[in-house]
Amino acid sequence: MIGSNGASPYDLVGPALLQALQLARYQALRDTGKKIVSLGNENDVINQRVTHEEERILCSNASVVSALEDLFSWRHKDRTSKISRLSYVESWKFRRAMYRIWIMSTLYGHGASSTSNGQPVLAASFGEQKAFLQQFTSQELVQISKVAIFLQSTASWAIFAERKLIGSLDVYDFDSLYLYAGPRVVLRCYEEASSNPLPSPLPEDELYDDFLMPSLREILNDRNASVPPAFIGSILDEIHGEGDKCAQVWLYHPRSVRLLTFLLDWGYLKGTLESPSETFVKLPYNLVEKPLFQVVRSADYSTLFHELFACRGDSFAKWSKEDWLCYDCIQNFFQQTLLRWWRDRKVRGNFETSDLDMCVPKS
Repeated sequence: MIGSNGASPYDLVGPALLQALQLARYQALRDTGKKIVSLGNENDVINQRVTHEEERILCSNASVVSALEDLFSWRHKDRTSKISRLSYVESWKFRRAMYRIWIMSTLYGHGASSTSNGQPVLAASFGEQKAFLQQFTSQELVQISKVAIFLQSTASWAIFAERKLIGSLDVYDFDSLYLYAGPRVVLRCYEEASSNPLPSPLPEDELYDDFLMPSLREILNDRNASVPPAFIGSILDEIHGEGDKCAQVWLYHPRSVRLLTFLLDWGYLKGTLESPSETFVKLPYNLVEKPLFQVVRSADYSTLFHELFACRGDSFAKWSKEDWLCYDCIQNFFQQTLLRWWRDRKVRGNFETSDLDMCVPKS
């Protein structure tokens, strides 16, 4: 199949071309203002010529999926590289599931328009969502579920890093909202470490609570299929460094515990460590000052942890930036060093926060 400019769309999107092209066609139809009708089986999309607009959308979507794959690989496959280390088959399974989630967001979620009577598409689509998912095998549905969980955790990282509330509820409780918004919005939340890209105003009556996951769980239950807790076996065939030890504890950790290194993960700690208020509760109250809360909350953790490391106490003197450490050890370092760093900062008379402004962890 050749695109309108003579280039193969496969070169642009890699694995999961069929799903990527089906998504592009749905989005191209939506953008014309026409009613989106089913394009049928995804295997049939290969038989039509790719238009200029579809090719543009393919490229735009592919950049989002590639960035999310890089992040997934770094967090779950190989923590030593921020470039994807997924095998061809692993990448195909990840991308195929990602595009299918994105198709659902386009048809029934934030990317959809209202019905002819003004009713939100989501309110009228619960049966259609289930019918869409029913066409896939149980194994493919498990893969969709695991990639959906990854998207939820990625968006939750951003909201946790931001420490922002929507109304009276924590944003990071809204797992279904992230899927409703779609992969592009989730990536923007991560890159901006912000909830601003999420739909605003929020859908009425919290309809997004019933987006994707309830139908997915119901189908899997009907088929007596379960979703494994880990990505191994569903998306991944192997994990690099799975048996590595924490440099300080010197114990093997269970698979669910991911080790970190300061060199790669300092910026990422913004959305993983306990919030400043949770940490300070464990510290002597009379030593805590309000400006410290404000500085730490707005800080870029990559810069902050470089400064914390530079002023670490004797108990951390033998630590190296190259060490692989568990979350517990890093959390302990954070709590034990923060007030020491703040005291040194006050001695220098440096109360400015501009050099610690929050930003996305760079790849």
